[in-house]
Amino acid sequence: QFYPTPEKLARIAVDLAAIGDAHQVLEPSAGMAGLADLLPTERTTCVEISPLHCKVLEAKGHNVTQADFLAWSGAPVDRIVANPPFSEGRWKAHTEHAANMLRDGGRLVAILPASAKNSLSLPGLNCRWHGPYDNEFSGTSVSVVMLQADKSA
Repeated sequence: QFYPTPEKLARIAVDLAAIGDAHQVLEPSAGMAGLADLLPTERTTCVEISPLHCKVLEAKGHNVTQADFLAWSGAPVDRIVANPPFSEGRWKAHTEHAANMLRDGGRLVAILPASAKNSLSLPGLNCRWHGPYDNEFSGTSVSVVMLQADKSA
């Protein structure tokens, strides 16, 4: 399942992430760089499972690790900006895994199905919700929300 992140949602997510000059950034399930293209290339790690998408990311100059994000364990980061896969509830597993990769004082911003607002709990994180955003993904009628989750310093 692959639905590229629409530019409007990508820009909102990156703005909510409030990425500072020294922040290390993670973009899990990076796809074809809808989010990564807006992130600081030199301080961002992209994780992507698709070999083809990895080649696209590399061609754009991104730092890419080819891996299944759910099986990947990298160093803790300051900011995570994500549009995880939605099918079969994978958004929840991806979001929970990402939350465990935040440094103290870190922030996770994730584009999630609207139903996530009532069904996601991230202990130890202060969660705020933005949206909903309706019909933003081409060819779908899905409504999404954005999670902004902050870990105490």
